[in-house]
Amino acid sequence: MRRGGVVLFILVFIFSVIYTTNILDSYDGDELYSSIKVTDYKKKKRKDINISYIGTITNIEKKEYSSVLTLDKKIYIRIRSNYVNHKERDDYNIGDIVKVDGTEESLYSLKSKGFFLGKLLLSKGYKRYIYADSIKKTGENILYIYLGRIKEAIIETNFYLYDKKSAIMNALTVGDRSKISKEEQYLFLDSGTSHIMAISGLHIAIICSILILLFGRINNVFDLSILYIILRLYAIVVSNTPSVERAIDLIFISFIATFIDERLDIINITSILASIMIMNNAFIIYNISFELSFLTVASMSIYKKYLDKYICFDFISFTLSSMVLTLPLILYYFKEVSMVGAFGNLFVLPFIGAVILGDLISIFLFRINIGLYVIPKWIVELLMNMILYIMNKIGRYGVNNIICKDLSIKFVVLYYIIIIIVSTLIYVYEIYKNTF
Repeated sequence: MRRGGVVLFILVFIFSVIYTTNILDSYDGDELYSSIKVTDYKKKKRKDINISYIGTITNIEKKEYSSVLTLDKKIYIRIRSNYVNHKERDDYNIGDIVKVDGTEESLYSLKSKGFFLGKLLLSKGYKRYIYADSIKKTGENILYIYLGRIKEAIIETNFYLYDKKSAIMNALTVGDRSKISKEEQYLFLDSGTSHIMAISGLHIAIICSILILLFGRINNVFDLSILYIILRLYAIVVSNTPSVERAIDLIFISFIATFIDERLDIINITSILASIMIMNNAFIIYNISFELSFLTVASMSIYKKYLDKYICFDFISFTLSSMVLTLPLILYYFKEVSMVGAFGNLFVLPFIGAVILGDLISIFLFRINIGLYVIPKWIVELLMNMILYIMNKIGRYGVNNIICKDLSIKFVVLYYIIIIIVSTLIYVYEIYKNTF
């Protein structure tokens, strides 16, 4: 079968839906699935238990009244400000090995203000949720220490160089959106370009292109291995997401296919990658980044060739084709979508690569104390002013947005059923036409 990967994905997806649904429905909060050694556990049923855990900090989100840490990519730590004072909360960094004492609550029943937070965290690959009462540094992980310092250096330098635009620059370069204002979020949303604010396949492709531009073409397995390692390290810096993982693996497979002179079937390969990710974490099917990432690739692979017959600009056909399978999901999750996204991407995307490259060059020159950093800085500011002006004109404060507050999941499922039937009929027709 030419596209066995698609069949594999369908089977794995159905199994994961059944498996995760049964777990969530059967779990009543009386049993804590945990392999961590507990310090206070009696043989009576409890919703949470006291634990101690030692791990490496791989990500930090500092907020006004609380902070969130990620340990070893699997442990979600929420620091309660009434237990840990503000000075102590700021006294740790990415790469620190810490001992956390606190209360663990099961992700299978964790809810916050009616929202199923546990399900969201499970979809991101988290295994534990701990309310930290105290945190004590016990050592350092050298790799994460240096990667954390690089990320902090980029963020701090952008704040110095770009002032009011620094929040956007940090979001574009290292995925730090903590300082993005509501006005800036709405500006990107209304112009249909909000996807560039999240580190995704677009950014991986840009970073890959920059590396090839700086160091030359990838002609052998050794060069590809170096590229793969650099991209994986970048993924750690920007807090790896399913879309980033998919993009890196797809780039790697694409190069391998080029080396062995084989044609790459994007739909088949992405289906296999998605199946592997689901088998690794069944709950990932509820991750919006995972869903939109693979639906975007599938949508463009299937429908772009038809739109190319009528549309001259690749950016427009890319954007419109990607919306075929992602539009109902975006409306379901975010309740709003811009109808001028094709034009926003047409005028914005061509310059994003230059902005990221210019930002990295200006940061590098500034850090090594060379005054020439003002040249790429000036170019980046010029491009950003132009991009923001265009987005403001295109977005027009949301007047071109479709707002759907009460979209039913049944409608979304019905939409995909119809799309699959229509696409299958078109595919069969194409085969019939080419045969006879």
